[in-house]
Amino acid sequence: METVYRFGLETKLFIFQIINFFIISMIIRKFLYSSLKKTLDERQRKIQQSIDKINNANSILKNAFIEKEKILADARETANKIIDNAKFSIIETENKMMLDLNNKALIIINNAKEMAKKEFETSNKKIIKMALIMSKDILSRVLCDFFNESDKNKLMAYAINKINERITN
Repeated sequence: METVYRFGLETKLFIFQIINFFIISMIIRKFLYSSLKKTLDERQRKIQQSIDKINNANSILKNAFIEKEKILADARETANKIIDNAKFSIIETENKMMLDLNNKALIIINNAKEMAKKEFETSNKKIIKMALIMSKDILSRVLCDFFNESDKNKLMAYAINKINERITN
C-alpha cells in the first residue's frame, strides 16, 4: 500500500471515482447509448435498404438490357425477313413484267405479221387485177386482128380463168 500512497492515490477517493464511473456509465448507457444505438441501427437499416434497392435496380437494369437485346434481335430478324420478302417481291414483279412485256411484244409482232400478210395479199390482188387488165388490153389488141368478136371473148374468158386458177393456187 505504501506504493499506492507514494503515487498520491487515496483509496476512498478511488472507490468513489469507481462508483461515479459506474453511475455515469449507467446514465450514459440508459439515455445516450440507447438513442445512439437506435440512430445507428436506423442508419444501418437505411443503408441496407439502399443496398437492396441498388441490387434490385441492377437486376432490373440487367433484365432491361437482356430484353433490349432480345427486342433488337427480333427487330433485326423482322427487318431481314421484310428485306428478303421485298427482294423476292421485286424479283417476282420483275419476272411478271418481263413475261408481260414478252407477251405484248409477241402480240405486237404477230399483229405486225398479220398486217404485213394482209397488206401483201391486198397488194398482190391489186397487182393481179392490174396484170389482168393489162393482159386483157394486150390480148384484145393482139387478138383483134386474128379472131372475130365471139372467139376473142371465149379466148379471153379462158385466159382469165387460167390466170385466176394460178392466183388461187
